[in-house]
This record gives sequence, structure tokens and C-alpha cells, in this order.
Amino acid sequence: MSDELLAAHAAYEAGQFDQAATLYKKLQDRPWNQTALTDLATMALHGKSYKDALDLAAQCVSKQAGKPELAHLHGLCLLQAGLVEDARAALERAVSLAPEDNRIANTYGHALLAAGQTEYAAQHFYRSAQANAGTPDYWQDLAHALGALPVEVIRDRYAQALIDCLNITKIKPKNAAIQARKLIKPFLTELHQHLINGEFQSLQDWLLAKRASKNYQVFVALIENVRCTDAFLENALTELRAMLLNEWVTASKSAPIAIVTALATQCFLTDYAFTAPQVELEQINGLRSLLRNAIDNQASVNSNAIALYATYHPLHTLQGVVEVTPQHDDSAEVSRWGNFIVMHVSEPLTEYGLRGDIPSLTQIENETSRAVQQQYEESPYPRWTGVNWGGGKLPIGFRQSTPSPKNVSGENGRHRILIAGCGTGQQAAVYSLAQPQASITAFDLSRRSLAYGERKKREFGLQNVTFHHGDILRLPETNLVFDEIACAGVLHHLKTPRDGLSALKKVYSGKGEFNLQVYTESGRQAVVAGIALRDEHGYKATAGSMREFRKRVYGLSDSHPAKGLLRFADFFSLFECRDLVFNVQEHRYTLITLSHLLNACGFVFSGLKISTATLATFRRLHPNPAAVRDPARWQALEDSNPSIFGSMYNVMARLAS
Repeated sequence: MSDELLAAHAAYEAGQFDQAATLYKKLQDRPWNQTALTDLATMALHGKSYKDALDLAAQCVSKQAGKPELAHLHGLCLLQAGLVEDARAALERAVSLAPEDNRIANTYGHALLAAGQTEYAAQHFYRSAQANAGTPDYWQDLAHALGALPVEVIRDRYAQALIDCLNITKIKPKNAAIQARKLIKPFLTELHQHLINGEFQSLQDWLLAKRASKNYQVFVALIENVRCTDAFLENALTELRAMLLNEWVTASKSAPIAIVTALATQCFLTDYAFTAPQVELEQINGLRSLLRNAIDNQASVNSNAIALYATYHPLHTLQGVVEVTPQHDDSAEVSRWGNFIVMHVSEPLTEYGLRGDIPSLTQIENETSRAVQQQYEESPYPRWTGVNWGGGKLPIGFRQSTPSPKNVSGENGRHRILIAGCGTGQQAAVYSLAQPQASITAFDLSRRSLAYGERKKREFGLQNVTFHHGDILRLPETNLVFDEIACAGVLHHLKTPRDGLSALKKVYSGKGEFNLQVYTESGRQAVVAGIALRDEHGYKATAGSMREFRKRVYGLSDSHPAKGLLRFADFFSLFECRDLVFNVQEHRYTLITLSHLLNACGFVFSGLKISTATLATFRRLHPNPAAVRDPARWQALEDSNPSIFGSMYNVMARLAS
């Protein structure tokens, strides 16, 4: 290989795709060797030039048909070009050439999924996920495939895969969680019957007998890792909590610790949204006294008592609880206890310690900004555990096999991204994983939220995110400039959204995307009704009052407009219910009024980030490609389908100039 080709390949290996492409272009009159063809095909794939990638990959395979990595590349190029059956055949050959290569198995799974062979895809995803247990992308693919399988197939053949998927805390197992809720319906029906009967010994015996069943294990994994967004499940868990507490307090009878710790974690994830009558509050106060006495006297205490307390109150607020020696009824559950203490005690205390370390970029003096700041100091939003990995990327099996592009633009060669109003950092994590070479500034007015984000950043090993404290309205004072800005769920909480948008324009270079997410008028009518209900009965943004508000909503007739709040996932968490119905300030928009706001601040509406199905519906009505930039046409679609955009517009904008 010539020195020029060596230099081009070295740039490719380093992920400097722009430099590699430039060097290869200078050599385009030379005959390409295998390495050059592979490099060029891979770079074309990453650049979404699928036709070029396919032509180059076909040349590779024609020269060396027996190399599995080339068959892998060719199959993926076919898949990205939409030639699903050809891709499936090519990747099947790649698997036959390297049957132990789990990266190829993952890409083959994508081809099988695209071809409608969902169960076969799930097999390959599960195999590759098990072989790469520490790589969340593989498990995200499995969760997606499980979501497309009939629940009977999961029950018979993939229950363990479902349990394993739910226990991967760094992913968002939405599709898998939906299947889990379907799968455990018979279990919940039996549980509900035992709760109605009110016989604890019968319940305890039943739970112990069920421990080896997959339904029991799915139930535990679900409530331990995925926040409940189902009224029936919440009711069952509320009743279960009451019975477990009563039997412990009155008779020192305990349930399997896996059930109690999972229930406590569910209560933690929902910010203790479940209601409790006075008798339970008195019992939990008595339990608190018992634990306080054990802590003060350095005595041991049954782990059930500690976990039960954590089903009603944050465990980290019980000072000294980690000094207590827990007594376990079942030694097999000792390892579970360590993870439980980390989530319920260690992590919240870590967040407290991080608050003072977050640097401030601006002061917060605006009256509304201060009120909103106070809200999110008391109720940080959202409480998240995992993110959706791999969205819009090439399959993880392929990405692990090739360098990642490191081409960036902006000052000092780095693309500068601002997450304006980052909350607890979930959106910042998504951007960081998608653009690891960018420089990401995550900005918010709540130190408590930022500390949560900082802890998660460390957990995920994100190297390119920095969290900063301050007010969006004063960002121009920092003299910072960003090439890309994402502002989700923020402007509609400002007293004057135009001031916030104008401030963002002053720090925007215009080189990258400007993404704005704001409330829709059409999708939040249940919230409007909920706010009216709140005001009518005088509910306040306190824990007790919000629990009573939720209880009233549950009791409404199905015809009451506020009953629609049960369709919002935010309703099922106390902090998120506060954001949903008890916010300090709220504005809602139509696409026309939002377009006017953009125009007034020097922006132009340039489209919506929406599902493929919604875009296809729009294009059938408006085949002209330019129509996507016309808010009036999108508004007409929404007028005829009021729920099509949900409760939030996801808008792309550009500078008017």
C-alpha cells in the first residue's frame, strides 16, 4: 500500500472521515485496493449516501466473497438502501461465514425485523445482547423486537429474555414493558383476589409458591425497573403496600424481600404518589420510631422493616439508616439489598453533595424564573433511569466493527450544542451518546435537577457534557455561542416566551439544528380541565394535596374531561404530576401561533420531527417536498386529527436570514 493510501486509511481508522475522504479523492485515479473500498463504503454509510455505499460494498464482495466482514458490510448497505430481502440473504451468508460473531448476528437481526421475521430477529438480538451484556444498545434492540412479538410467544419462549431486558437499567424498555404488563395480567388478577380476601397468610403462601414462576419474576422486574403508568396496577400496588405494612406492624409477618424492595423502588420512581389513609400513616410513623431506635442503639433490624419504610418515604431522609445491620430472612437476597441501598440512599446523597459543584453562568432574578426554579428544586423533572439507545443510528453490531466519525464543526473544531433547560439531564445524555465528539452545554435553573444530571452523566460515562446553572433569559450575557440548540419543554413556562426565544437567538450561530418543543393546544385539553379542577377545589402543589388531587381524578366519571389525565404518563409520578397540572406558568400553542412567535424572533418554521407514519400521511396529502416547511398545511392536518401531535410539538426552525 502506498504512503498516500496508508495516510488515508490512518485518517479513516482515527474517525477523521472528512480528512480521509479528501485524501482518497486525491487518489481517485488509482486502482482501489480492498482496504480503500471498505473504508469508502463505510464512510458513505455513515454519511447516508447509501447508493454509493452499496456500489462500493458490492465491489468488495466481488473481490473477496468469503470474508464475513465484507458480507456484513454488503448486507447492511443493502438494508439501508431498502433492499430488505437481498440484505437478509447477504447477512445470512455473513452469519454462516462467522457463526460466532455476535456483531453480525445483531445486524442480521435488524434485517430479519425489517423482513417481518420478528421471532427469528429476537433470537439473534438476544444472543448478541447476552454476549455484549455491558452494551445497552444490544438490549434496546431486543426490547424493540420483544415489543413486536405476540404475548403468547413471549410467555412460551421469551419470558427470560423479557426479564433480562427489564433489568437493564440504562435502557428505556418501553416496548418490553408493554409486553410485561400484558404478560402479568393473570398474576395481577390472582394478586388482586388475595388482596380482596385480606388473608395475609394466604397471600404470603401464594407469593412464596409463585417465586419460581416467570410471571412472578416478570412482575418483580417490571415494578422494580419501570414506573407504573396504569391505574389498575397502581391500585393493586397500593393495596399490596397497605397489607404488607399492616402484617409487619401487627404480627411481624414478612413477605419475600424481592417483592418488598421492588415495591419500594416503584414508590421511589413515582415520587411516592400512592395515597395512604390515616391508619397507614400512623403505622408508618410507628415503624419510623422503631427504625430510629435501632439506628440510635446500633441494633440490627429485619430488612423487611427498612424496605417497608421505603415504600412510604425516601429512605435517604432517615439519617444513619446505612449504619443499621439488616437481618435477611433469605440469604439468597443479600446481593439485591446492596443495589437497593445504592438507589435509595447512596445516589440521592451523592446528588446532594453535587449541588454546590455546579457552576453558575448567570444570576436568576426574573420573578417567574425564580418561581419556576423553586418548583424544580422541590420536584426535579423527570426522574429517569435509562435512555433510548441507538435511535436513528446504524446497528450497534456494525458500529462496533468500524470507526465512528469524529468530524465536527465549530470553534476549535468542536460542534457546540446547547441543551437549554436540561432539567435532570436526560436529553443531554441522548445528545451525548448520539454525538460523542460534540461539546454539549446542559443549562438549567434548578441545582437539584442539575445534580441529578451530573450523577447520571458519571454513571453513563459521558465525557462531553458540562452542566451549568442559570437563567435562559440572561444567556446572552455569557457571550457564548452554540452551533446547535435544543430547547424542550421550557419556553412555555416563561412569563414571556418571546423573551426566551430572543435570548436563544442571540447565542445561536445558525450552523446546526434549532429544535424547539412546546405544548400543543389540541393535545392538552385534559390538562386544561385538570387545572380548572385544581383551582375549583383549591388543591396546592404540596405532596399531600397533589395525592388528594390524583385521588379525585381517579374518582371522576369517564365523561369528565379531566379523566383524560390518566392518558398522560406524567400523571403517575408526583413530581411529574406537578409539572403536568401544578406548574407555575403554562402557555399552549397552535402551529400558526407558534409560527408567528418564531417569525417575531427572527426564525422561520422549517418542519416537524414526527413519526414515519405521520410524515407519510402528510406527504400523501402534500407530495411537494417544500410543503413540510408550511405550518398552515401541518395545522390543517392537526385540525382534522387533533391528537396527531400529542401534547408537544417537536419543531425545527432556522434563522430567517
